[in-house]
Amino acid sequence: MFGINRALIASLIALFPAFCMPSYAEERFTAKEFLEWNEVSRRSYIQSSLMMANMIANENDKQQSQCISDWYAEDRRGREQYIYDVMGKALDFHPMGVIIAVLEKKCGPFKYQ
Repeated sequence: MFGINRALIASLIALFPAFCMPSYAEERFTAKEFLEWNEVSRRSYIQSSLMMANMIANENDKQQSQCISDWYAEDRRGREQYIYDVMGKALDFHPMGVIIAVLEKKCGPFKYQ
């Protein structure tokens, strides 16, 4: 059962980008491009990314999962702005990588035994 849950989560992660952003077949998607999106799209992407990261954490480290939930819920718009600010300093990186880096800084690494 545990293996099936992980396979399901991995499948969702693999499909997630296809539904959340335009296809970029010939170029790499960057934070610079992401920051040009409208606010509703950016918020949706961040919220979906945080939910997915929290699902993974919940399966592996309940404390990390709670940290992510608490951190974001404390000030949603402020946390989104914080992520935008970090992206503004890392324009050549993929937005998902920046989001994960922020979460790891706040709540610990996504490395599980």
